[in-house]
Amino acid sequence: MTKRIKSLLFLFIIPFIFLSCRSNSNKIEVTLEKYKASEEYKDNVNLVFPIISCENSKVKEKINTYIQLSELDIIKGLEKNSIFEKRFDEAKFTFPGIPEGLLDLNYQLLYNAQNNFSFSLYHIYQWATLSYWIEYYNFNPQNGDRYYLKDFFDSTNFHKMKELLYPHFKELFYNDNNQCEDIDTGFYLDILLNEEYLYQDFYFTKDSLFFDVFNILCKNCKPCFKETRFGVPILKIKHLLNEYGIAAMISGENLYKYSYIGGVQFYKGKVDEKYDFYLLYSLNERKTYLNGKFIIINTGKVYNFEGSVTNNIFEFPINEIDNRKEGSVKFEFKDNCLIGSKLDSLNRVEFSLKAKRL
Repeated sequence: MTKRIKSLLFLFIIPFIFLSCRSNSNKIEVTLEKYKASEEYKDNVNLVFPIISCENSKVKEKINTYIQLSELDIIKGLEKNSIFEKRFDEAKFTFPGIPEGLLDLNYQLLYNAQNNFSFSLYHIYQWATLSYWIEYYNFNPQNGDRYYLKDFFDSTNFHKMKELLYPHFKELFYNDNNQCEDIDTGFYLDILLNEEYLYQDFYFTKDSLFFDVFNILCKNCKPCFKETRFGVPILKIKHLLNEYGIAAMISGENLYKYSYIGGVQFYKGKVDEKYDFYLLYSLNERKTYLNGKFIIINTGKVYNFEGSVTNNIFEFPINEIDNRKEGSVKFEFKDNCLIGSKLDSLNRVEFSLKAKRL
């Protein structure tokens, strides 16, 4: 074979090898971390949390850090006793023998394929009263981004999608098995048609898109519903999907090149250009109110912040996770980069913050 022919074959084959590597399904595997309760509380507490592993180290870092910071206010490896210690600590109960905090965290795998890694976490939280809710997570296995359903549509088609789903929501509420005497069905149907936060409680499989109304139901209405989820065929909404939506929900091709737009924003950076930190924040639909948190890896400290947004520079008072006042945080965004600082109670710069969007 001549040198020229070898060169041509090389140029022809390499792009296909490259594309094959970039479109690798990056299989995600899950190990479950379980809380080991003392003999006194073993019948009251059941905490199970997924730890993700895969060949792509960036995807592994993004998904694990995102869900651990979101759910547990900790990053695995920084715990003293258990990754659940900031959500359930037997040593800090107000009344010994009466458990407080997160009593139940139930993991359920919903779908795991090259285009979507989806699971739910069911929570029961005990404080002055009992609260329970379900959090749904859908991740792009090829780059670790969390999916935000609205990103799969333009604004017009997202509204059309809601109108298309409305009869299914209505059927769910008027089902004979899902009735409460005092339920205000009209109120909930108005939420379903006009509000967007409901559509965060979703997941999708190979051929169906599912929604859950559990979280919007009042506490007394939840027991009345034998089923709070319903699904529709993805083909029924295919004509409304944009390019990103087609790739995520149907083809699974080249998903590594798509990036989330809406939903919770995720940043990684340096404190004083030395220590890693991670930051999560979200804006309300009108982009007038922001809340978030960040964790500094060398100390394990987690700070919460929230407040009104008036321009592109954000400044909010912050609390450490146990609600101690910790000064304020001030930052601005430029080209997917965060630049800011942590200020002490006297408004002096304590340390700088620089980060890039993950």
